[in-house]
Amino acid sequence: KVYLPIDKQKKAREFFQTLGVDAVVFVKYEYWLRHLQVLKEMKIPFAFVNVVSQKPPFLFRFHAARSLINNAFGFYCADEKTKTVMSKTGIDKCIITDDLRFARAMKVKQEDFLEPKKFKSFFDHKISLVAGSTWEEDEKILIPLINASKKQKFIIAPHKTTAEHITRLEKKLQSAMRWSDENIDNNAQVLIIDTIGVLKYLYRYGQVAYVGGAFKTGLHNVIEPAVYNIPVIFGPDYAKDPMAKKLLENRHAYSIENDEALKDLFQELLSSKKKKVDSNLGQNVLKDLERIKSDILREIH
Repeated sequence: KVYLPIDKQKKAREFFQTLGVDAVVFVKYEYWLRHLQVLKEMKIPFAFVNVVSQKPPFLFRFHAARSLINNAFGFYCADEKTKTVMSKTGIDKCIITDDLRFARAMKVKQEDFLEPKKFKSFFDHKISLVAGSTWEEDEKILIPLINASKKQKFIIAPHKTTAEHITRLEKKLQSAMRWSDENIDNNAQVLIIDTIGVLKYLYRYGQVAYVGGAFKTGLHNVIEPAVYNIPVIFGPDYAKDPMAKKLLENRHAYSIENDEALKDLFQELLSSKKKKVDSNLGQNVLKDLERIKSDILREIH
């Protein structure tokens, strides 16, 4: 893994010369002005992909910054709102693409994943809800639902996986086991994921997904569960997440504000005859990636 150096011309020049790059692609809102100046001087083409911006970035107030950014051979935006914002600031070359995170999520979906044999009996049951990246604010509304749904199976993957937090969570649940447990009880109602890197594979088992962070810290990745075409639930603070808005518009996701709303929605979704969601979100992402790849190859040849 390589990190960009501090945004100084000398450091940037040494960095690009050492790597011997043919082109540079910045993701989302990485506007490193000294790096851009060096790339322009060295005649190295650069682009921005998956750009998301609900309001004009501070740097775009300055003509010099806009001029540098306009030297990009490609400026690929993840939604219409971003294109409008950029156009108003003088960046008029924005091309709309699907959110490129779909490509990674789809790859994960296609990967083979076998749960550990020790959990086979647990996974033989339908998993009613997989809750990912939860914070304490999320767990406060999830725990009453879980404890009141004794016949249902749940998976919960907290954002914090410290021993202290997992222990507190475990004590609040009536029947739970941990992913890391050696001696397990497959009759347990809840499987707590106390390790990193597993959650993205577990959404495939859920009938419903819950994504944490939208009560305080900021909504986590809603694309990972969405690719499985299951309903996605999250809290009320999602305004900065364009993909969350798209999912809501497509009736692929639902926002709730308290434990009673979560309980009612959960029961409604489980009782619905149509468990899967028809959605075309992300269907063009592979075409978009090929287009960006072609644009890059055109610039460096």
